[in-house]
Amino acid sequence: MATVTTRKVGTGVRGMPTRQMDYWETTIDCATTNITSADVVQLFSVPANTFIHQVGMVVDTAEGGTLTIDVGITGGDTDGFLDGVNGNAAAGTGVSTAASGGSSGYQNGYYSVAADTVDAIWNNDADAAILRFWMLTSDVSDAGSDKI
Repeated sequence: MATVTTRKVGTGVRGMPTRQMDYWETTIDCATTNITSADVVQLFSVPANTFIHQVGMVVDTAEGGTLTIDVGITGGDTDGFLDGVNGNAAAGTGVSTAASGGSSGYQNGYYSVAADTVDAIWNNDADAAILRFWMLTSDVSDAGSDKI
């Protein structure tokens, strides 16, 4: 049996030591911009060849009434990252794809082949909540690696 290695040693090694996980964040202030039920809010514009590890939400200010939100990829799994998360939870409450108890479609991540957006769909009207959404990603575009 032959052994084939893809590791290179010495000169000519191609790697991307500058590539790292990226943290994205955006805040949606429903008191400033009211959002109604079924509105789609584009949270993040994701470039092609991006792996999304996790998406999460932190409640900075509770809605004061019923508010649930789905986060996913429109045209794909619209609640793949977060499904029915509570926008009326106590301030400081956070939730992420990894902490969703395995209920999200993208609990193991999502590879975005083409440029796309991560979207939040409001399931109720909101006029008071302040919600902070975050995402962890990696650039997985071709690094020009050697082929065997």
